[in-house]
Amino acid sequence: MEDSKLIELLKSYSTKELREFNEFVQSPFFNKNTELTRLYEHLRTLAPTFASVKIQREAIFTALYPGKPYDEKQLNYLNNFLLKLAEQFIAYCRFRDNELIERYHLLEAYNQRNLDKHYQFIYNQTNKLLDEWPNRNHEFYQLQYLLADISNRHFLKQQIRRYDDRLQLAGDYLDQYYLAAKLKYSCEMLDRKMSIAAEYEVRFANVIAKLVDDNPQLDTPPIAIYHTLLNMLLDMGNAAYFKKLVALTEQYKHHFPMEELKDLYSYAINYCIRRVNQGAPEFLEELFSQYLKSLDAGTLMEGGFLSPWAYKNLIGVGLRLKKFDWTEAFIKEYNDKLAAEFRANALHYNLAELYYYQKDHATALEHLNKVAFSDIYYNLDTKKMMLKIYYELDEIEALLSLLTSFKMFLRRTKLISASNKVAYLNFVQALTLLSRKERRLQSAIERMLNDPEPLGDRAWLKLMFKSAKVY
Repeated sequence: MEDSKLIELLKSYSTKELREFNEFVQSPFFNKNTELTRLYEHLRTLAPTFASVKIQREAIFTALYPGKPYDEKQLNYLNNFLLKLAEQFIAYCRFRDNELIERYHLLEAYNQRNLDKHYQFIYNQTNKLLDEWPNRNHEFYQLQYLLADISNRHFLKQQIRRYDDRLQLAGDYLDQYYLAAKLKYSCEMLDRKMSIAAEYEVRFANVIAKLVDDNPQLDTPPIAIYHTLLNMLLDMGNAAYFKKLVALTEQYKHHFPMEELKDLYSYAINYCIRRVNQGAPEFLEELFSQYLKSLDAGTLMEGGFLSPWAYKNLIGVGLRLKKFDWTEAFIKEYNDKLAAEFRANALHYNLAELYYYQKDHATALEHLNKVAFSDIYYNLDTKKMMLKIYYELDEIEALLSLLTSFKMFLRRTKLISASNKVAYLNFVQALTLLSRKERRLQSAIERMLNDPEPLGDRAWLKLMFKSAKVY
C-alpha cells in the first residue's frame, strides 16, 4: 500500500489539509461509511512520512479489524473509496479557494431558481470583487465573459423587450478572452518549437495578429503583450518587437500572476540567449538586465528560495560581461537565499568560475575540489571547468587522465538527456584532439568546431584552437 495512489496523494497534503480532510471524511454529507473514517484515522497517525514499514497492507488490515483474517478484497474496497474522497477533497478545496468561480455557480443556481433578490445581491458583490481583482490576464476576461453571460441570461428571463448592453458585453469579453488565450498558447507553441523541435501546428497566428492590428480597441494588457511576443517569435531578427515586449512587461507587470510574469521574463531572457548564440553579443548586456528585472520581481524564486540554476546563469552572464566585483558580491549575498541543500555546491562552484575568469586557476581548483558530486550538472560542469584549467595550464598528464575518466562517465550515465550527452562527449573529443597539438589534426578540429551538432563550450574551444601552438 506504500506505493498506492492514496498514499502518494496523502503525502502531498499539508498539515492543514490533513486536518481538514479528517473533518471532510467525518462529515456525513460526504461520507457515511464509518470504516473509511477508521482507515483514515489510522493512516493519519502515520503522517507525514507514511513510513513504508508501517503501511504494509496486512498491518493496516489488522489495525482496522483485530483478530480477523486478512481480506485483500475488503482492503482494496476501502482504499479505492478513500482515494475518491481524497480526490473530491482537493477538488473541493480548489473550488472553495476560487471565490469568483464559486460565486458564478451561485449566480447560476439563483437564476435557475428565479430568486431575483438573492441573484442581484450576489451579482453586485461579484461585479465589485472582479473590478478589484488584481490580475488582468486572459483569465480575467474569461471571468468577465462568464459574468456578462449569466447577466444576459438573467435579463432574458425577465422578458423585457428593450436594448440591453449585456449581450454586447458578453460578446466583447468573449473576444478578448479568446484572443488573449489564443495568442498566449500560440506564443508558447512557437517557443517550444524553437527549444525542443516540437511539431506543433500554430494555426491562424498571422490571421489573429492582423486582426489585433486592425482593431486597436482589442488592445488589452494580455493581448498587447502576447501580440507583441508573437511578432517577436515570428521575426526574431527584428529587435523592435523585443524592446516593445520589455516595455509592455514593465508597464503591465502588476496585472499578471507571478507564474505568468515569470514566463514573460523567461521569453525575454530566452530571446537574448538566442540572439547571443546567433552572434549578436550586444544582447549579453540586455540578458543581464532581464535577469536583474526578473530577480527584482521575485520570479527567479521557487518555493521561497532562489532557483540555483537562475543563480548560476546570472553569475555566468555577469562574468562574461567582466562584472567581477558585482558578481563576487552577488555570489556571497544571495547564496543564503538558495535552499540549504544547494548552498555549498553553488558557493564553491560559482566562486571557482569567478576565479577562473580572473585567471586565478589555483584558487579556482581549490573551490572545485570542494564541490560535492551529488548533483549531476554540478558534477559535469565541475569536471569541464577542471579540463579547461588543466589545458590552459598545460598540465597534460592531469588533462589526459580526466579526459579518459570523464569520457567513460559520460558513456555510462543515464542521468542526462541524449543531446546534453552528445554536447559533452563532443567537447571531450575536441579537447582531446586539441591537446595533441598536431598540425595534421587541424582540419578535423576545425570541422568539429563548425559542425552544427551540439558541442559544449564551443566559443572557448574556438579560442583555444585559434591560439594553439601545433607541431
